[in-house]
Amino acid sequence: MQVEFINPFVESSINTFDTMLGQRLKRTSLQVKDKGFGALPVQAVIGISGNVVGTAVLGMTSEIACMAAAKMLMVDEIKEVNDDVVDAVGELLNIITGGAKARLNNGDYALGLLLSTVVVGKGDIRFPSEVQPVVIGFECEWGEVTIEVGFVHTPE
Repeated sequence: MQVEFINPFVESSINTFDTMLGQRLKRTSLQVKDKGFGALPVQAVIGISGNVVGTAVLGMTSEIACMAAAKMLMVDEIKEVNDDVVDAVGELLNIITGGAKARLNNGDYALGLLLSTVVVGKGDIRFPSEVQPVVIGFECEWGEVTIEVGFVHTPE
């Protein structure tokens, strides 16, 4: 996968976590996804359409998901993953992907976003066989966060 598809997600993730959550993300790793690698217990998934087709996945622990939701909803604490947490994690991925889309649409790409879905419970999000996704690892004071991205350029 081309770096021009990865960097907008790195930049948008860092901006989103800083702006929305007051958390500074530090990139810790970038590697090709192996089966099961990067699978954290709360994962938001969104499809990308247009002349680049693919998927982006935001992964985090349940604890980070609860802290993020509490921060976004301006409440003191959320103790377990509930509908508010699921909605907040999905919205974080929507914001991240929207930022990456804006960066990519400034070039030769015309992208559309599909609806995001949140999966709770450890599982491996599978990408289509023709896609070689990468996992971008981040750390913040709350813990580990990952973004998985896999795209195929489909010129018109």
